[in-house]
Amino acid sequence: MQTDMAIILKKVSSLLSRLGYQSYAVGGFVRDWFLDRKTNDVDIAVNGNAINIAQEVAKAVEGKFVLLDGVNGIARVVVSEGEQVWYLDLSSFADSIESDLARRDFTINAMAAELRQFITVVSRSPKQNEGILKQSGVRLIDPFSGGKDLRNKIIRGVSKKIFEVDAARLLRAVRLAAELNFVIEPETEASICHYSELITKIPGERIREELLKIIS
Repeated sequence: MQTDMAIILKKVSSLLSRLGYQSYAVGGFVRDWFLDRKTNDVDIAVNGNAINIAQEVAKAVEGKFVLLDGVNGIARVVVSEGEQVWYLDLSSFADSIESDLARRDFTINAMAAELRQFITVVSRSPKQNEGILKQSGVRLIDPFSGGKDLRNKIIRGVSKKIFEVDAARLLRAVRLAAELNFVIEPETEASICHYSELITKIPGERIREELLKIIS
């Protein structure tokens, strides 16, 4: 991860701490760090109104606020520095970070670490997966064994209901498998076949986005 990203995240973490919010690095950001993949996308879960918080974050880091989903409370802060652009996506959780992870799609996307702690390692490459976290005292929150699935290169659903909640995940599973060179585990693959007709209810632009990523 880029050092500049660590600097930005320190500002975000400091702001959220001053405002009294809990914040966690979650989802694809944590996954990509474990895989040592460069990314400009940062997923942050907060125990407050993510839309209002994102507006405060945008001011603090001199970024641009973008509303992504007003119903589910998801907003983005776009930070530019020269030709470099970072995307900070903030979402809300109400009960606990564990309950938030339980609503996510695949186990490799259902891991989290407290943002303040995770910043200490984001600019370093992960050594032997979770080893560097333990050395740094960072606690990985991994209720669905996503770290194990990462090591074994497996795409596994968090639950049997993930495709009913969002049918776009049917294509996302295939896309992630192709993108990461992973294998979809048998039960998840069977669920994809079972719920395949639900894809007709997804807006065309979302299908197009996933298909283009698969093809690329």
